[in-house]
Amino acid sequence: KICDYIAYVNKTVDELNYYEKKAMANLIIGSLVRGCTFHKTERMANSKVSALIRYIYENSEKVITLNTLADEFGYVPMTISHIFSKYVGKDLRRFVNEVRVRKAAFLIQEKKNRHKSVAEIAKLCGFRSVATFHRIYKEYYGTSPRGLSIDTNENE
Repeated sequence: KICDYIAYVNKTVDELNYYEKKAMANLIIGSLVRGCTFHKTERMANSKVSALIRYIYENSEKVITLNTLADEFGYVPMTISHIFSKYVGKDLRRFVNEVRVRKAAFLIQEKKNRHKSVAEIAKLCGFRSVATFHRIYKEYYGTSPRGLSIDTNENE
């Protein structure tokens, strides 16, 4: 059954943006890790998860909480939490921060963003606190965001 899901992704890959492709890859890998199963009852849940992940990638600069997702999708927050934990394998806050920090790393490395400060990029990616951004970035990449942008600029 997972092959059907992969076939669907292959058909639509040209229509998906970078973040949507990453979301689909996360879903497929998560399914493989959890036993390679997509039961009929899980297909509906997987479409909900896809919609949630897509929303997060497309709106990462906005405030994203269980309540905002519940309002957006018409569920109660506990349902969002349950669906997310079960199918993504991590809590919502951690996933949102990972999406944001990946986006920030991409923006920091782009030549056109050289003039932007780390604080500006953090804000563009949805971080409300520069200190939180630095902490998450260092946890995720093992270095400071400024160190990455300096290294990238020196190598060009």
